[in-house]
Amino acid sequence: MKDTFAGFVETFVRQFFCFYILLCQFSRRSELKKVTDIFSRMFYDPHGKVFSVFMETLVDLVAIHHDDLIDWLYILLTRLLSKTGSDLLASVQAKVQKALEVVR
Repeated sequence: MKDTFAGFVETFVRQFFCFYILLCQFSRRSELKKVTDIFSRMFYDPHGKVFSVFMETLVDLVAIHHDDLIDWLYILLTRLLSKTGSDLLASVQAKVQKALEVVR
Protein backbone atom coordinates (compact mmCIF):
# COMPACT_ATOMS: atom_id res chain seq x y z
CA MET A 1 0.00 0.00 0.00
CA LYS A 2 2.88 2.34 0.75
CA ASP A 3 4.22 1.95 -2.82
CA THR A 4 0.77 2.62 -4.27
CA PHE A 5 0.37 5.82 -2.28
CA ALA A 6 3.90 6.97 -3.14
CA GLY A 7 3.19 6.30 -6.81
CA PHE A 8 -0.04 8.27 -6.61
CA VAL A 9 1.69 11.24 -4.98
CA GLU A 10 4.51 11.13 -7.51
CA THR A 11 2.08 11.05 -10.43
CA PHE A 12 0.03 13.89 -8.95
CA VAL A 13 3.10 16.07 -8.49
CA ARG A 14 4.24 15.45 -12.05
CA GLN A 15 0.79 16.23 -13.47
CA PHE A 16 0.68 19.42 -11.43
CA PHE A 17 4.12 20.33 -12.80
CA CYS A 18 2.81 19.70 -16.33
CA PHE A 19 0.02 22.20 -15.80
CA TYR A 20 2.52 24.67 -14.34
CA ILE A 21 4.61 24.43 -17.50
CA LEU A 22 1.55 25.00 -19.65
CA LEU A 23 0.21 27.97 -17.72
CA CYS A 24 3.28 30.09 -17.06
CA GLN A 25 6.46 31.13 -18.72
CA PHE A 26 9.72 30.89 -16.83
CA SER A 27 10.88 34.39 -16.02
CA ARG A 28 14.58 33.56 -15.71
CA ARG A 29 16.91 31.15 -17.45
CA SER A 30 17.93 29.79 -14.05
CA GLU A 31 14.39 28.52 -13.49
CA LEU A 32 14.38 26.77 -16.85
CA LYS A 33 17.82 25.32 -16.09
CA LYS A 34 16.48 23.79 -12.86
CA VAL A 35 13.59 22.26 -14.78
CA THR A 36 15.86 20.77 -17.43
CA ASP A 37 18.12 19.33 -14.70
CA ILE A 38 15.12 17.64 -13.11
CA PHE A 39 13.97 16.36 -16.50
CA SER A 40 17.43 14.96 -17.22
CA ARG A 41 17.19 12.85 -14.07
CA MET A 42 13.63 11.75 -14.86
CA PHE A 43 14.85 9.73 -17.85
CA TYR A 44 16.11 7.13 -15.38
CA ASP A 45 12.84 6.65 -13.50
CA PRO A 46 12.10 2.90 -13.45
CA HIS A 47 8.30 3.20 -13.24
CA GLY A 48 6.53 2.92 -16.59
CA LYS A 49 3.51 5.02 -15.63
CA VAL A 50 5.67 7.82 -14.30
CA PHE A 51 7.83 7.74 -17.41
CA SER A 52 4.71 7.90 -19.60
CA VAL A 53 3.47 11.05 -17.83
CA PHE A 54 6.99 12.46 -17.98
CA MET A 55 7.13 12.02 -21.77
CA GLU A 56 3.84 13.88 -22.18
CA THR A 57 5.16 16.71 -20.01
CA LEU A 58 8.44 16.75 -21.92
CA VAL A 59 6.61 17.22 -25.22
CA ASP A 60 4.73 20.20 -23.73
CA LEU A 61 7.93 21.72 -22.35
CA VAL A 62 9.74 21.47 -25.68
CA ALA A 63 6.76 22.82 -27.62
CA ILE A 64 6.41 25.87 -25.37
CA HIS A 65 10.06 26.70 -24.60
CA HIS A 66 11.79 25.51 -27.79
CA ASP A 67 13.69 28.75 -28.28
CA ASP A 68 15.25 28.60 -24.82
CA LEU A 69 16.25 24.92 -24.84
CA ILE A 70 19.13 25.08 -27.31
CA ASP A 71 21.75 24.37 -24.62
CA TRP A 72 19.86 21.27 -23.46
CA LEU A 73 19.13 19.75 -26.89
CA TYR A 74 22.21 17.53 -26.98
CA ILE A 75 21.38 15.96 -23.63
CA LEU A 76 17.74 15.59 -24.59
CA LEU A 77 18.46 13.96 -27.94
CA THR A 78 20.98 11.49 -26.52
CA ARG A 79 18.56 10.43 -23.78
CA LEU A 80 15.66 10.08 -26.21
CA LEU A 81 17.73 8.08 -28.69
CA SER A 82 18.98 5.79 -25.94
CA LYS A 83 15.37 5.18 -24.90
CA THR A 84 14.43 4.18 -28.45
CA GLY A 85 16.97 1.37 -28.24
CA SER A 86 15.69 0.05 -24.93
CA ASP A 87 12.87 -2.42 -24.29
CA LEU A 88 9.73 -0.31 -23.76
CA LEU A 89 6.01 -0.82 -24.05
CA ALA A 90 4.54 0.13 -27.42
CA SER A 91 2.61 3.05 -25.91
CA VAL A 92 5.73 4.45 -24.23
CA GLN A 93 7.75 3.90 -27.41
CA ALA A 94 5.15 5.93 -29.32
CA LYS A 95 5.52 8.76 -26.80
CA VAL A 96 9.30 8.70 -27.21
CA GLN A 97 8.85 8.92 -30.99
CA LYS A 98 6.43 11.83 -30.51
CA ALA A 99 9.02 13.61 -28.35
CA LEU A 100 11.65 13.10 -31.04
CA GLU A 101 9.29 14.55 -33.65
CA VAL A 102 8.62 17.61 -31.50
CA VAL A 103 12.36 18.14 -30.95
CA ARG A 104 12.96 17.90 -34.69
